[in-house]
Amino acid sequence: MKRLFLAALLCSVHAIVTTGSFDFDFHFSVSGGEGDINILEYPGDFAGQTGECGSMSFAFPPYERMVSCKVHTFKEGDHGYASYGSSTMTSATDLMASHAKELAGDKETPFEKALAIASWVRENVAYDLGVGESQEPASWVYSNGVGTCDELSHLFISLARAAGLNARYVSGYAWDGDSWLPHAWAEVWTRYGWTPVDIAFNEYGYVDGQHIVVYKGPDGDHNFILIHYVGDSSVDHGFEIATLDTGEERFISSVSARDSHGGAYSLIEMNVSNPFPTPVAFFPKVIPPEDFKMEIVWPESVLLKPGVNEVRIVASIPRIPEGYIYKVPINVYLGTENASASFTVSENWDCPELVEKSPYIYDVSNCASLEGEVASTASSGRFFCGPCFYELEEPEARSYRLDYPDFCLENCTLGIEVVGSGSYSAVVNGEQRSGNADVFERIEFPISAGNHTVVLGGVSRNLEILSPPELTLEHEFQGGRVCFSSSWNLEEECFDAACGPGSIELELRYGDARLQVSREIVRECSFFEKLVDFLLNIIRT
Repeated sequence: MKRLFLAALLCSVHAIVTTGSFDFDFHFSVSGGEGDINILEYPGDFAGQTGECGSMSFAFPPYERMVSCKVHTFKEGDHGYASYGSSTMTSATDLMASHAKELAGDKETPFEKALAIASWVRENVAYDLGVGESQEPASWVYSNGVGTCDELSHLFISLARAAGLNARYVSGYAWDGDSWLPHAWAEVWTRYGWTPVDIAFNEYGYVDGQHIVVYKGPDGDHNFILIHYVGDSSVDHGFEIATLDTGEERFISSVSARDSHGGAYSLIEMNVSNPFPTPVAFFPKVIPPEDFKMEIVWPESVLLKPGVNEVRIVASIPRIPEGYIYKVPINVYLGTENASASFTVSENWDCPELVEKSPYIYDVSNCASLEGEVASTASSGRFFCGPCFYELEEPEARSYRLDYPDFCLENCTLGIEVVGSGSYSAVVNGEQRSGNADVFERIEFPISAGNHTVVLGGVSRNLEILSPPELTLEHEFQGGRVCFSSSWNLEEECFDAACGPGSIELELRYGDARLQVSREIVRECSFFEKLVDFLLNIIRT
């Protein structure tokens, strides 16, 4: 058998710069005249960054001056809330607003919505420094599909605000690998505070430690460095930044790729540590040898929670010549960081269709779920079966709604409402009900307090239904009334009570649990009540 081994890729391993310390020097040149200069904006104190600068005010002549700052950037978040509305640079047309809501779709969290919008901007707006000196508004960028970091940020902010997010513009300086350049990015408000989105640098949830903030506000319509001066003259300025110290941390701990076959798929598995206190996201990239055309088919983006994460990436494998075995080295990128792995490709393979056990229900008993627990059958989800990848979409015409109590005393009901037309499958604690819904159908299962497993269309979830606390019921007499107190809630607490023995019907509730209780009581008669009763008896006789 012929064997073909592809040469290994040579690529440096990068780490993320998470902290930085810099000398930041402003050079000012004043042409003639006399007066005073006051620098109103400069790298100042912001969350995640401190700037210690010399005097911001000086008189001229002399006509050459320098202001030095020592800037420290950190990876801590910014939790100072502020609300930002639309502006001329970030206003959205009706078409843009509709598109933004579509992009955000059914994403659950503000960060996931922001990531979906950033992904679209990243893919549909070309980065071009030739756009010009002046900044363009978001509507222009949306129509022309081109811009610099300013335009990318304005368009993202516009779409994010149209989708209901609170977003703002950030500008400063960033290291592009060769030099320090003026730069702009955005931030959105999430449960973690202000979360960075730098589309030009492909950094989502964080910016690296070589970003220096100068300004945060509604948009980029501001002077990068604002100078107030008195005198008949003109002022020019420039800057120099020197790196004093940086801290680096690696995201990727390990990476491996499963051996596969031509025409099938490889599963790339990674251990990734997120050193930031907030979620971060990457659009992963796999670089194979130049003449081996493999592509990522899932996922489009990787969302990392703080701490250790297990990441899975599925890549398609091209067909190979008969009789060959390929040893394929790859580099897997998360942002600028990368790690290498290799896998073997032998013979060609045709992935069969999954076996349909019933309409929209497929046999995945021999598959690995890429999103959660594995069930023997499923109607939706992503599965890796041997060298094959399957992405099952839930039929759009059918949806489920669970209806169950928070607290259950006994003989409770879990209801499942099937909305839409088509086949359905519901399993509660191993008991399966299936059929075909026509617009609407309700299924009910008897349950009690405890843990329950519910599988709807192959998607599993666990429910915990609690028992109410132990019932206590006490009473006391207040004149001619009796009042009750209980560990449960009473519909009515006090009742009129005749003297002597009697019975009171009570309705108690705790959450969804209801209970009817009959309580026997005996109220002692007062002397006056006994006298009245004695006299009435004499009259009757």
